[in-house]
Amino acid sequence: ALFVVGWVFQFVGHLIEGNSPAFFRNPVYLFVGPLWLVRRALAAVGLVKISAGDE
Repeated sequence: ALFVVGWVFQFVGHLIEGNSPAFFRNPVYLFVGPLWLVRRALAAVGLVKISAGDE
């Protein structure tokens, strides 16, 4: 429930600022977060090594 409330506030902020969310301009941005999360999860179980510059 808190996630949904935060998401609503984010869209309200976009309306106030007059900016559209980045994923409306380029749908690739919808995949950045999930890909980052998968990479971090794989690193946590030792399947991928993340260097200091990639964090």
